[in-house]
Amino acid sequence: MTAPAACLKGWYQDLTGQEDCKACPAGSYCDRQGLIAVSATCPAGFYCPLNQVNKHEFMCLAGYTCAAGSSTATPCPKGKYCHLSTLTTDCLAGYYCDEFQTKQPNPAGKTCPRGNYCAAGSINPTQCPVGKYNNKLGSSSLAECLDCPQGKKEFIFKITNFV
Repeated sequence: MTAPAACLKGWYQDLTGQEDCKACPAGSYCDRQGLIAVSATCPAGFYCPLNQVNKHEFMCLAGYTCAAGSSTATPCPKGKYCHLSTLTTDCLAGYYCDEFQTKQPNPAGKTCPRGNYCAAGSINPTQCPVGKYNNKLGSSSLAECLDCPQGKKEFIFKITNFV
Protein backbone atom coordinates (compact mmCIF):
# COMPACT_ATOMS: atom_id res chain seq x y z
CA MET A 1 0.00 0.00 0.00
CA THR A 2 1.40 3.39 -0.93
CA ALA A 3 -0.91 5.41 1.33
CA PRO A 4 -2.89 4.52 4.43
CA ALA A 5 -6.55 3.67 3.84
CA ALA A 6 -9.15 5.41 5.97
CA CYS A 7 -11.50 3.24 8.02
CA LEU A 8 -15.02 3.11 6.60
CA LYS A 9 -18.12 4.31 8.44
CA GLY A 10 -18.94 1.90 11.26
CA TRP A 11 -15.23 1.30 11.91
CA TYR A 12 -12.35 3.16 13.57
CA GLN A 13 -8.66 2.73 14.44
CA ASP A 14 -7.07 4.35 17.46
CA LEU A 15 -3.54 2.98 16.88
CA THR A 16 -1.03 3.86 14.18
CA GLY A 17 0.56 1.37 11.77
CA GLN A 18 -2.38 -1.07 11.83
CA GLU A 19 -3.60 -3.06 8.83
CA ASP A 20 -7.19 -3.48 10.02
CA CYS A 21 -9.83 -1.24 11.48
CA LYS A 22 -11.76 -1.97 14.69
CA ALA A 23 -15.51 -2.51 14.61
CA CYS A 24 -17.47 0.30 16.20
CA PRO A 25 -18.56 -1.31 19.51
CA ALA A 26 -22.20 -1.99 20.32
CA GLY A 27 -23.73 0.95 22.21
CA SER A 28 -21.69 3.45 20.15
CA TYR A 29 -21.76 4.75 16.60
CA CYS A 30 -19.08 5.70 14.05
CA ASP A 31 -20.69 8.07 11.55
CA ARG A 32 -17.69 9.15 9.44
CA GLN A 33 -14.76 7.64 7.59
CA GLY A 34 -11.27 7.81 9.02
CA LEU A 35 -12.20 7.93 12.71
CA ILE A 36 -9.53 7.43 15.37
CA ALA A 37 -12.23 6.98 18.06
CA VAL A 38 -15.95 6.24 18.14
CA SER A 39 -18.13 9.25 17.33
CA ALA A 40 -20.13 8.93 20.59
CA THR A 41 -22.33 6.59 22.61
CA CYS A 42 -25.80 5.90 21.31
CA PRO A 43 -28.29 8.49 22.66
CA ALA A 44 -31.07 7.62 25.12
CA GLY A 45 -34.18 6.36 23.33
CA PHE A 46 -32.13 4.52 20.70
CA TYR A 47 -29.90 1.47 20.61
CA CYS A 48 -26.81 0.84 18.51
CA PRO A 49 -25.67 -2.68 17.54
CA LEU A 50 -22.08 -3.50 16.49
CA ASN A 51 -20.70 -1.37 13.57
CA GLN A 52 -23.48 1.21 13.88
CA VAL A 53 -23.22 4.25 11.59
CA ASN A 54 -26.44 6.20 12.29
CA LYS A 55 -27.21 7.07 15.93
CA HIS A 56 -30.96 7.32 15.21
CA GLU A 57 -31.46 4.19 13.12
CA PHE A 58 -32.82 1.87 15.82
CA MET A 59 -35.44 3.62 17.93
CA CYS A 60 -36.61 2.01 21.15
CA LEU A 61 -40.31 1.14 20.92
CA ALA A 62 -43.01 1.51 23.57
CA GLY A 63 -42.82 -1.40 26.01
CA TYR A 64 -39.00 -1.23 25.95
CA THR A 65 -36.41 1.10 27.40
CA CYS A 66 -33.06 2.27 26.01
CA ALA A 67 -30.65 4.24 28.18
CA ALA A 68 -27.76 6.16 26.60
CA GLY A 69 -25.17 3.69 25.33
CA SER A 70 -27.66 0.82 24.83
CA SER A 71 -26.70 -1.94 22.42
CA THR A 72 -30.19 -3.51 22.48
CA ALA A 73 -33.69 -2.56 23.60
CA THR A 74 -34.49 -3.84 27.10
CA PRO A 75 -38.04 -5.07 27.87
CA CYS A 76 -39.87 -2.87 30.34
CA PRO A 77 -39.45 -4.37 33.85
CA LYS A 78 -42.34 -5.90 35.77
CA GLY A 79 -44.22 -3.37 37.93
CA LYS A 80 -43.37 -0.59 35.47
CA TYR A 81 -44.64 0.65 32.14
CA CYS A 82 -42.61 2.14 29.32
CA HIS A 83 -44.78 4.36 27.16
CA LEU A 84 -41.85 6.30 25.74
CA SER A 85 -38.48 4.80 24.94
CA THR A 86 -36.62 6.63 27.72
CA LEU A 87 -39.29 6.71 30.44
CA THR A 88 -39.89 3.90 32.89
CA THR A 89 -42.71 4.71 35.31
CA ASP A 90 -44.52 2.75 38.03
CA CYS A 91 -47.69 0.93 37.07
CA LEU A 92 -50.65 3.01 38.35
CA ALA A 93 -52.17 2.37 41.76
CA GLY A 94 -55.23 0.11 41.44
CA TYR A 95 -53.55 -1.96 38.70
CA TYR A 96 -50.73 -4.49 38.57
CA CYS A 97 -48.10 -5.00 35.88
CA ASP A 98 -47.02 -8.64 36.10
CA GLU A 99 -45.53 -8.88 32.62
CA PHE A 100 -42.58 -7.39 30.81
CA GLN A 101 -43.06 -4.89 27.96
CA THR A 102 -46.01 -3.09 29.51
CA LYS A 103 -46.94 -0.07 27.39
CA GLN A 104 -49.76 1.34 29.55
CA PRO A 105 -49.98 2.47 33.18
CA ASN A 106 -53.29 0.61 33.50
CA PRO A 107 -52.96 -2.57 31.41
CA ALA A 108 -56.19 -4.14 30.15
CA GLY A 109 -57.36 -7.01 32.35
CA LYS A 110 -54.93 -6.03 35.13
CA THR A 111 -57.33 -4.11 37.39
CA CYS A 112 -56.74 -5.03 41.02
CA PRO A 113 -59.31 -7.73 41.91
CA ARG A 114 -61.76 -7.77 44.81
CA GLY A 115 -60.26 -8.79 48.14
CA ASN A 116 -56.94 -7.19 47.18
CA TYR A 117 -55.20 -3.85 46.78
CA CYS A 118 -52.48 -2.75 44.36
CA ALA A 119 -50.16 0.13 45.27
CA ALA A 120 -48.33 1.99 42.48
CA GLY A 121 -45.69 -0.26 40.91
CA SER A 122 -47.39 -3.52 41.95
CA ILE A 123 -46.28 -6.67 40.21
CA ASN A 124 -49.07 -8.73 41.81
CA PRO A 125 -52.18 -7.88 43.85
CA THR A 126 -51.77 -7.91 47.65
CA GLN A 127 -54.51 -9.76 49.53
CA CYS A 128 -56.39 -7.96 52.26
CA PRO A 129 -55.34 -9.41 55.63
CA VAL A 130 -57.50 -11.92 57.50
CA GLY A 131 -60.33 -10.09 59.24
CA LYS A 132 -60.59 -7.51 56.46
CA TYR A 133 -62.46 -7.47 53.17
CA ASN A 134 -62.74 -5.40 50.05
CA ASN A 135 -65.50 -5.80 47.50
CA LYS A 136 -64.23 -3.11 45.09
CA LEU A 137 -62.22 -3.54 41.92
CA GLY A 138 -59.16 -1.32 41.52
CA SER A 139 -58.32 -0.69 45.18
CA SER A 140 -54.95 0.94 45.70
CA SER A 141 -54.13 0.72 49.42
CA LEU A 142 -54.52 -1.33 52.58
CA ALA A 143 -56.80 1.45 53.89
CA GLU A 144 -59.44 0.27 51.41
CA CYS A 145 -59.59 -3.14 53.14
CA LEU A 146 -62.44 -2.82 55.63
CA ASP A 147 -62.92 -4.62 58.95
CA CYS A 148 -65.26 -7.59 58.68
CA PRO A 149 -68.46 -7.31 60.71
CA GLN A 150 -68.36 -9.31 63.97
CA GLY A 151 -69.15 -13.00 63.33
CA LYS A 152 -68.79 -12.66 59.53
CA LYS A 153 -65.02 -12.66 59.09
CA GLU A 154 -64.52 -16.05 57.49
CA PHE A 155 -67.63 -15.83 55.29
CA ILE A 156 -66.80 -12.38 53.86
CA PHE A 157 -63.13 -13.31 53.34
CA LYS A 158 -64.20 -16.28 51.20
CA ILE A 159 -66.67 -14.24 49.17
CA THR A 160 -64.29 -11.36 48.39
CA ASN A 161 -61.37 -13.63 47.51
CA PHE A 162 -63.14 -16.14 45.32
CA VAL A 163 -65.75 -14.07 43.48
